[in-house]
Amino acid sequence: MLILQASHLIGNEPVLVMYGDCVYDSSIPAAKQLIDVFEKYGDSIIGLSQVKKEDISKFGVAEGVKLDEKNLKIKNIIEKPSPDKAPSDLVVVGKYIITPGVFKTLSKMSQEKSGEIGLSHVFEIMLSNNRPVYGHILEGDWLDTGDKFNFVKATIHLGRKHPEIKDKLEQYLKSLKK
Repeated sequence: MLILQASHLIGNEPVLVMYGDCVYDSSIPAAKQLIDVFEKYGDSIIGLSQVKKEDISKFGVAEGVKLDEKNLKIKNIIEKPSPDKAPSDLVVVGKYIITPGVFKTLSKMSQEKSGEIGLSHVFEIMLSNNRPVYGHILEGDWLDTGDKFNFVKATIHLGRKHPEIKDKLEQYLKSLKK
């Protein structure tokens, strides 16, 4: 996993990890939301979002005990379950704060058949070793740009809010209806 390659630069500190295909449009940046939760609990934090039942099988799904309206203590993460096997509608969205324990666990793991080691797998191991992991339901609009259609959707969403191009973009979008 690429994150492990950077462990020597991080040392014994927690670190914010944000996947590039996961964009949040929110009044409070997703990073700030996660940092605030980390300061409260002091352990690894996973950014979460609710999704429709038909989208559940595309993501890792979190199961946990609600601590309050937006936070939960994770009990289990199931990678890409079928909707009928999913323990919740809360999915992992590629935004984390990871602790040094994550690096220790990563360094002991071998690659999956796909050639990757996912953070979800690391968290599963940590949970099985009774290490706490917390989840935070992020506020804002999740713009998953992991496929071509969602990339275009995110671009339009953000473009409609950008003061420099919003008027031109609106005109263009209206012209498409003809």
